[in-house]
Amino acid sequence: MLRASAVALLVPSLALAGAPLEPRLQTLDTPQLLTAYGELEDRRPGFGGGIGLMAGGTLPLLIGALVWSATWTSTTNGVTTTTRGRDSPASWLFLGVGSALMTAGITWLVINIVRRVNTDEQLEAMRDELDRRERQAVAAVPGPELLALLAAPVERATGGLVVKVNAAGARVAAGERVYTCDARGLVTLDGLEPGPIALAISAPGFAPADEAASVVAGRRTQVDVSLKPEGQSATLTGVVRSASTGEPVPAQLEVVETNARAQVDGQGVFRVDVPGGKYTVVISAPGYLKQTKQLTVKPSDRAIFNVVLHPL
Repeated sequence: MLRASAVALLVPSLALAGAPLEPRLQTLDTPQLLTAYGELEDRRPGFGGGIGLMAGGTLPLLIGALVWSATWTSTTNGVTTTTRGRDSPASWLFLGVGSALMTAGITWLVINIVRRVNTDEQLEAMRDELDRRERQAVAAVPGPELLALLAAPVERATGGLVVKVNAAGARVAAGERVYTCDARGLVTLDGLEPGPIALAISAPGFAPADEAASVVAGRRTQVDVSLKPEGQSATLTGVVRSASTGEPVPAQLEVVETNARAQVDGQGVFRVDVPGGKYTVVISAPGYLKQTKQLTVKPSDRAIFNVVLHPL
C-alpha cells in the first residue's frame, strides 16, 4: 500500500543506521509526505509505560526496605528469639520485585528516549522538506503551466489576468468579484473589461496590498504580487481522502475565525496560513459528511493533520 510504504521508508532503525533521510524524503510526493508525517507522529514514543513500571516498583522497594531494616522478637517456651528482617525471604522478595520493575522502567525510558529523539529528528526533516517545497512553489514560476494559462483563449471583447501571489489561498478582489488563489498562489481572472483595473489582495498572516493592472482585450496578462508577512503566521496543512476509496477528495476548508478558505488541490493537499491562535476548521465536500476540527497553533508553527471524509 502507498501509505504503508511511505511510513516504512522512515522506520527508526534505518535512520539510526546512518542512511541519509533527505534523499528518501525527496522521492515522496507531497500527499505521501504528509501522510507519512501524520502516521509517524501517531507512532511517536511516549514515556507512560516506563514511568508506570517505575511507579509500580516503588511500593515493593519501600516495603522491602522497611522489612529488611526491621527486627522483631518472639518467645516460645520461655526462649526469646530475635529475627532480623534482612534474614527474612519476604524482604528479599519485595526488594527483588521492586528492583526488577524499577530496572524495567528505566530500560523502557532509555530506549524510548532514544526512539523519541530519532522520531523527532525525522519529523523535523519532514517539516524542512515541506518548507523547501513551499519555498520552491512560491519562488519558482511554473513555466509550462503559467504559459498555458497565459495562452488560453479569451473572448476578444474582454481580457483576463493571471495573478501570482506569494501566498497559497490568497484572495484577489477585482471590483465586486473575489477570486481565490490555488495552492501555488495562482488564479485567473477572465471576462474583465479592457483598461486599468485595481486589485485588492489579502491573505491570512500577510498585510493586504493593492495592485494596479491593465487588462488587454483578447488576451491574458500576468500580474505578480508579493505580500509582506504580518508578523509570523502558522501553517495548517494536510491531506483529505475518502474513507471508502482512499482517493483525494475535492474538499474545501474554512477557518471560521478568520473566514479564510482553501480548496484542496488535485492530490488532496491543502494549506492555509493563519496567525497564531485557536481556530475551528471546517472541512466539507459534496457527498461527504462535514468534519470540524479544533486547533491551537503558535506563530511559525506547522500543524499537519490528515482528514478522512466519510460518504453520506
